[in-house]
Amino acid sequence: MMARVVSSSLKFKVNSISRCLPATQLAGGQIEIQRWSNTKAWNPKWRKERALKIMKMELPDVDLYRMKTLEQARSVRKKLGLPPPRVALNESPIVISSSMHVFDAYVPPEGDGKASIISKEFIKQKAIGARKGIKLMGKARDLRKKYGLDFSVNSFPEEAQEIYTEGHKLLENVKDNRYRLHELFTELAYQQATYGLQLKSFRWSLVQSIEPPKVVHVCTEQMMHKDNMFAQVTVRFHTKQILAIYDRFGRLMQGSEKLVKDCLEYVIFERHLSNKYGMWRIHAKIIPPWLPHGRTVLRTMRKPQPVEEAVAEETAVEETAAKETAV
Repeated sequence: MMARVVSSSLKFKVNSISRCLPATQLAGGQIEIQRWSNTKAWNPKWRKERALKIMKMELPDVDLYRMKTLEQARSVRKKLGLPPPRVALNESPIVISSSMHVFDAYVPPEGDGKASIISKEFIKQKAIGARKGIKLMGKARDLRKKYGLDFSVNSFPEEAQEIYTEGHKLLENVKDNRYRLHELFTELAYQQATYGLQLKSFRWSLVQSIEPPKVVHVCTEQMMHKDNMFAQVTVRFHTKQILAIYDRFGRLMQGSEKLVKDCLEYVIFERHLSNKYGMWRIHAKIIPPWLPHGRTVLRTMRKPQPVEEAVAEETAVEETAAKETAV
């Protein structure tokens, strides 16, 4: 936008405008003022509104956090009148809705699920189970009377199997089912069950139960306060399952979708008794030391070439590239 102003008639106006706008003097005493969007005259009318557009913030000094030693940071803060830096403590996060460990772990008898019906070991296990059953009934009675739970040693295994089956089935798609998985797994079990499944394909199905599930252990414990109570119930599952894990390229890493295997598991279910809306959730699994270890994960790798063949292949590629550039 161009404007021409005569200096004789508008001397005062030209002088006031020329202070803030670039101008060039032409022949005949005329002044040509150039007005652009970035050289527009400043209007004090909207001064308050323009000031509100700028937010003044006190940014921390980055050099204070770059001190290598604690003595250097303390001396600099002392000069500036700041309190001394806090010493880093080894603090771990606390989750109140669930415990992060097993209170009283159940010890499975050696050879459980393998002993024959007519063997001495089977009769011995039945005798030990009968003695422990009396204690289970007493602890189950405490859950009903003290905490008002509708808990029964005979009916809870069915509910536990439904939670177990649904939780493992939803692990096939962790991203879409993460909210439901938090309702079926505790914070400890969730991070262990979903670890590494983001880039893998998980396939699982329950074929049938070899033996009906049963409760083998019940315990209650307080955490941090006597009013903050938790209950943990160990359920024994002896089932036939199908498990297959594929990597991100679709290659089989472990198991098979056509192979059915017998699985003996001791699953711990936990409930926050102090919470009115607490639910039974999968908390952990007990792995006996005498249980045979599973097969290691097989990884398919590319077979490395000998050094001579690799060098010959590189030279051949370089020669073909040089011929193409020459042409």
